[in-house]
Amino acid sequence: MNLAGSGVTALKVDKNRFYVLRIGKDNWVYASEDEVMKDLVEKIRLNDDLESEDVRVIKVTILKRNWRIQEVPWSRAILDLIRLSKAGNVE
Repeated sequence: MNLAGSGVTALKVDKNRFYVLRIGKDNWVYASEDEVMKDLVEKIRLNDDLESEDVRVIKVTILKRNWRIQEVPWSRAILDLIRLSKAGNVE
């Protein structure tokens, strides 16, 4: 969300959780795991030179006083992509 002319881009965090897609030195923030997986597919299509060590999907959970940061395992990412594909959400 771009806050009308303020130059600030913000993402409202629902369910105290968001995801970060890191490819090389670039990072993108997403509200849901489905969104990050869909965009990952597109980014792979645009850059077929990507190696697995270049890509990280990180889940950030906001707890009362702490934040929990976990990398999403590749096996889970692959299952999510297959499910999205079966549902017709990824071509």
